[in-house]
Amino acid sequence: MTETESPIATTRSQGKKQRLEEQEAEENKNKREGKKKQVIGKRKRVVKEKKEVKKKEKVAKRKGKKKLEDEDDMDDEEAVVEKKKAKGRGKKKVEEEEEEEDEDEGSGKYFKSLRAKTTVKPFYKATHKLSPERKQRVREMGFGSLLDFPFDKIPTKLPYFILKILNVDKMEVKLPNGGVLKITPRKIREVLGIPMGPIPFYVEKKTLTKDSVYCKFMAQLPKNIRKRTTIALSETIQKSERVDFIFELSYLTLFANCFGSCNNTAMLKDDVLENVKSSKDIPNIDWCTLIWDYIKGSKEKWDDRMLENWYYGPHVTFTLIYLHYTEFDEMDAVKEAAVKEAAAKAQAEKEAAEKAVKEAVEKEAAAKAQAEKEAAVSIENLEDAEKEAAAKELAEKDVAEKTVKEAASKEAATKAKQDKEAAAKEAAAKAQAEKEAAKKVRLIG
Repeated sequence: MTETESPIATTRSQGKKQRLEEQEAEENKNKREGKKKQVIGKRKRVVKEKKEVKKKEKVAKRKGKKKLEDEDDMDDEEAVVEKKKAKGRGKKKVEEEEEEEDEDEGSGKYFKSLRAKTTVKPFYKATHKLSPERKQRVREMGFGSLLDFPFDKIPTKLPYFILKILNVDKMEVKLPNGGVLKITPRKIREVLGIPMGPIPFYVEKKTLTKDSVYCKFMAQLPKNIRKRTTIALSETIQKSERVDFIFELSYLTLFANCFGSCNNTAMLKDDVLENVKSSKDIPNIDWCTLIWDYIKGSKEKWDDRMLENWYYGPHVTFTLIYLHYTEFDEMDAVKEAAVKEAAAKAQAEKEAAEKAVKEAVEKEAAAKAQAEKEAAVSIENLEDAEKEAAAKELAEKDVAEKTVKEAASKEAATKAKQDKEAAAKEAAAKAQAEKEAAKKVRLIG
């Protein structure tokens, strides 16, 4: 202790130092516990995923099928992100980013998923709820290839790997084997099967917001603009039954936002509404170049260095191209399963239609038989009524004839009586006249 320092000041400094050390120790303890909980949480997720994979493998073995692989497992071609030291980055930012990575225990590697705003689930749900009439309209538009494709079974981590190595200047992807895969509108046509017509998608004169078609389309969506999302449009399509131009615009808008590009928070882009003017133009529009432009533009705006690295482009489309042209066996199995599922569904619909026709025929036959029975009863009742009417008429005729006869007899009797009385009067008058004549003769004589 120096001459200038008092015992009281020294005691205070020691007490303050002790409190700071205790506070720092408490903070370090909380940080260690937080990191420990985070690691435990990750391990639990990994263990849970492995259990699910093992469960699927057991089910596959019981059925005698090929060993299944979890759709989230990574291949050699998939994105591998090595764990790096976070220099010049905040601890909170690093921890949040690590939560979006899945650890492969024992390898020290982290598999990253693409944070995508565009998702095909709303389109998938709406498509599988379409009526036969609506499906036929979709085929007429040129989008029939999308009706039975299982887009929900596409690997979830592969898009990040593809987007990461996509060269937007050359629009190509370098494959792990050294090859190069070009992304072209023609390849989009081959994979999706959508129209690639001679008419450009974008037109010079856009549909105005005051247009009647535009207003009818918007009237079916929520009034709140932020609630006009792909999910809201999908639910609208599922609930409605209309098969008209508004349905076509709704379906194509959902397609463009799910397979192309959407706005922030999955809000709908109205590109389709502004540029598609009539039903007859739809099969002749170049939809493939539109999707190609979406791929190119969305990659240019995507920055993976940011924590909020949301992607707003058609990741499903370029993933399908990658799987198709790299001869991904599992994709063939998925397509084959889709074909079988579509065939089974078509057979079920056919049987249901045949059953409905059979029931309709039986119902019509039963109705016809009932009508004939009722007609026969009516005829029988009519005959009885006619007989009854004839008998009644005959009885009335007999009564009338009897009445006429009685009247004639009565009239004849009355006339005979009158004739008799007249004859008696005439005879009496004649006798009186003769008597008076005789009397008169006697008087003269």
